Amino acid sequence: RKMVTIDHSKVAEPLHDFPVFIQSVDTDLKNHTQSDGDDILFMDGTGIAHRLWHEIEAYDANTGQLVAWVKLPSIDITDDTVFYLYYCNAAVTSQQFPNQVWDGPYRAVWHLQNNPATPLMDSSTFENHGTASGGMTMTNVVAAKLGDGLHFDGVDDYVSAPDSDSLRPVDVTLSGWYKPLAAGKGMYVISKASFDYWGNADGHTYGFMISDDNSLKAAFERPDSQQQDYAGNFITSQNQWYYLTLTFNEGTNIGSLYANGVFQGSVGPCH
Repeated sequence: RKMVTIDHSKVAEPLHDFPVFIQSVDTDLKNHTQSDGDDILFMDGTGIAHRLWHEIEAYDANTGQLVAWVKLPSIDITDDTVFYLYYCNAAVTSQQFPNQVWDGPYRAVWHLQNNPATPLMDSSTFENHGTASGGMTMTNVVAAKLGDGLHFDGVDDYVSAPDSDSLRPVDVTLSGWYKPLAAGKGMYVISKASFDYWGNADGHTYGFMISDDNSLKAAFERPDSQQQDYAGNFITSQNQWYYLTLTFNEGTNIGSLYANGVFQGSVGPCH
C-alpha cells in the first residue's frame, strides 16, 4: 500500500463526496500490479478500514502510469486528508466502480480518453454515451490537461450524445477543459442544444459559445421567454488551457460564467 496525502492548505473550503483526480508514474505499480490495474483499490485507512469508490481512467502497465478518480467522503481545510492506495493482488477482478464515483447529481461525465471510433463512455449512472463524427480515430487521442483527451479538427469533428431526461436538469452546472488551437469560428465548445435553434424552452439548452474574436460566453435558453441569453465575455488565447464552468439556477433564472475559477459575469431574469 501507499499513503496519499491531500495538503489542507491547498483546499479552499470543506468538500463532501468529492472525486479527487490522481495521476502518477510509479515503478512499484509497474512491477507488482496486474497489467490492467484491476487489483488497484483505495481505502480510508489501514487495517480495518472503509473502501473508497474509484474509477481508473487509464493504466499503463509498461510505465506504471495511473490516471484515476477517487471519491472521498470529505476533504478538510484544517487537517490533511489521508487515504491509501492498495495493489499487488493477482487473484482479484476489477475493483473499480465508476458509477459510484459519479452518482447522485452527475448526469454525464465524459473523460474522452478512449478511441473515438468506439463509443465515448459516460461514467455516470445515466449512461449518456457519446458518438464521434468526422471520421475520428485513435490519432485524435492526445495528451490533455487531465490524462488524455480529444483533438477536434475544427471542420467536422464532434462528439454527440442523444437527448434524454437526465440531460434536462432544473439547475445546471456544466464544466470542462478547453484548449483552442486556432481562432474562433462562431461555434459551440460544449453545449446541450435543441435543433429548433433555441426556440424550445423544454429542451433546457445551455453551453459555451466562442465567437470569431475568440471571446467566449455562456449561453442559456430562458424558460420564461424562450430566448437565448449570454453571460460573460471571456477572451481566450490560443494554446492555453481553460477550465470553463457555467451555472444556471432556474429558481432565480440567473446564469453565470466562470473561467479558471474566476467569475466572468452573469445574466439575470428576463422581464
